[in-house]
Amino acid sequence: MKVFSVTWLFFFCILYVFSFGQEKPRPYLLDTFTDGVLYYSSALPRKAKFNYHLVGQEIVMDFNNNKVPVNQFPDLDSVHIGNRNFILLDSKSYELLIRGPVQLLMDHKYTSQIEANEGAYGTKSHSTSVVVADQKIKTNDFYATEWNEGYELINRTDYYIVEDGSWQKFTGANQLVQIFKAKKKEIKEFVSEHKTDFHNRDDVKKIVLFALE
Repeated sequence: MKVFSVTWLFFFCILYVFSFGQEKPRPYLLDTFTDGVLYYSSALPRKAKFNYHLVGQEIVMDFNNNKVPVNQFPDLDSVHIGNRNFILLDSKSYELLIRGPVQLLMDHKYTSQIEANEGAYGTKSHSTSVVVADQKIKTNDFYATEWNEGYELINRTDYYIVEDGSWQKFTGANQLVQIFKAKKKEIKEFVSEHKTDFHNRDDVKKIVLFALE
């Protein structure tokens, strides 16, 4: 009886680990829809709950349990979500990380692709097809809190240094030092010493502030 109990417990643990590993990806930046404010250039602010949809690359409002994208709202200037500030430029939203004569913008974006197939010896291979969205799903399903089964999300976030109307994109240290060439050596040393993670907005903000000193 004891052997049976131990065997069953082991089997249950295996099932739990397997099911945990199969958890569907979440297409939102934040864990939950969060209190925020819409700011318009020619209208009063509006309070609601918001989140950022990584695949749709747009801010989404929770309106009577329906998910409504707001990027195309007329005269929308910026959106505050919790302690994050997003600005709208040409109906596209960017998170503003540094404000001033030189701005640092974060362009959150993920692409969706079919999950890797497991082959011989545990190796995995991906389809070359990248899918932004399954066009067959209903609008509100697209904005559900879990992504489509059988797909995974790939982080393709970009950052921009904006100064005097000029935009310079970077995703890592090699591109950043091309923007701040005078501090190339210092930036590389900073990245190495602090183990800068360019998928972490706080890390990126720190390295850019260092470059601007």
